[in-house]
Amino acid sequence: MTACTVGPDYSPPEMDAPEGWYAEATGHSIEQTTKSPTHGAPESWWRQLEDPLLDQLVEQAIEANPKLMAARARVRKARALVGIAESGLLPQVAARGSYTEVELSERTPILEQFIRQGQVDTRQNLYDVGFDAQWEIDVFGGTRRAVEAGVARAAAAEAGLADARLSLKAEVIRHYIHLRLAQRQSAILTQQLKLQEQIVALAQEQLSAGVGTEFDLHRAQALNHSIRAQLPGFRIQELAALYRISVLTDEDTTVLSNRLSEIEALPQPPDLVPLGIPGSVLRRRPDIHKAEMQLKAATAEIGVNVAQLFPRFSLTGMAGAQASRFSNLFESGSGTWTILPGVSWALFQGGRIRTQIEAAELQQEEAFQSYRQVVNEAVAEVETALTRYGLSFQTRESLQSMVTVQRKAVELSREAYQSGVADFLDLLEAQRQLTNGSLKLAEARAETLLALATLEKALGGDWDTQL
Repeated sequence: MTACTVGPDYSPPEMDAPEGWYAEATGHSIEQTTKSPTHGAPESWWRQLEDPLLDQLVEQAIEANPKLMAARARVRKARALVGIAESGLLPQVAARGSYTEVELSERTPILEQFIRQGQVDTRQNLYDVGFDAQWEIDVFGGTRRAVEAGVARAAAAEAGLADARLSLKAEVIRHYIHLRLAQRQSAILTQQLKLQEQIVALAQEQLSAGVGTEFDLHRAQALNHSIRAQLPGFRIQELAALYRISVLTDEDTTVLSNRLSEIEALPQPPDLVPLGIPGSVLRRRPDIHKAEMQLKAATAEIGVNVAQLFPRFSLTGMAGAQASRFSNLFESGSGTWTILPGVSWALFQGGRIRTQIEAAELQQEEAFQSYRQVVNEAVAEVETALTRYGLSFQTRESLQSMVTVQRKAVELSREAYQSGVADFLDLLEAQRQLTNGSLKLAEARAETLLALATLEKALGGDWDTQL
């Protein structure tokens, strides 16, 4: 830690960080990355999926989610605190007014003789009106640095709100995809169950005709029950996603269930992945901007504490009017004023101020290291999300081809079995593989959408309109 330097031109110490760490991690300089963050960009990428119900759920969550409402309250609070800090730069003015009635003793020193002679009444009235003003002059910048810290904290709160909004959208989309996936898998099993029942009927016909065996019939029935047994598991997954969406959107589960009961196909994801990463994303991610503003606030707090080492200058003034009668209060000669310049200087505090400065410097170092960590994690998240998104497309295309082949294999196996040139086990195996392949294809399509949601969150917003 650099030793504390005290003086009016004090600047915070440099953090002991490896030179070029940021450029090495991201390929961009800090100046390029943090000059103009765009964390407030409209994050509407999901509309490209062309799913009106998903659009409604996302917007509903943004409006009604309690966690997001709390984040909005934190932003308003931070902005209010900035106003409090800014008020310290301006004079404080208060109006006053009073009426005093006093009964003087006849033995009042100095006035005793005048009272006995009747020249002074023992009952005195005093009307007093005016204004009091006090202004602490910010010579060494302590108040200005406090304002700077408050502004940075407000910006950090706004970035926190943007981050919470981004996370909320990703959560709604993720659970929506899980719900549609469970519905799709249930539909696949229901369809395959109908085909399997046809195979059971075929085995029954072959057995009745004397060309099949009872063993073939039992195997077909066993596969039928195996498919049927998987249906409740997908129903549980559907309900779990439904309940989670209900929490996120703050909507009654029954009402939401009616809205989502109609089975829809999984949205079709776009095939294009944005380029220009990771540098562009770092200007957008709200968590990076939040960490940056927290670092700025911690730096400003050092200046606030350093200013306590120097004298504090203030100017107090009073202006008004005094009179023994209210009717004389605003006549000439009733005016009164006072100007009182002041200075105070904490000469001995037992090392408290210097310890506070050291603590503020350590807080700044902690904020700086946190900032570095957020940047490094952001780069890793983006790279991982890009890889996951790209590979999910390859997996989906491969499984699509596999299911096409499996569906043809089932048709050929059925024809071969009916012609007596193939074993019944071949038909059952082909049907089993088609069922498993169809389920995996549905999972792959959902994985592509989930990877897209993860990528969108890692990129920090509406990358399609920004890059």
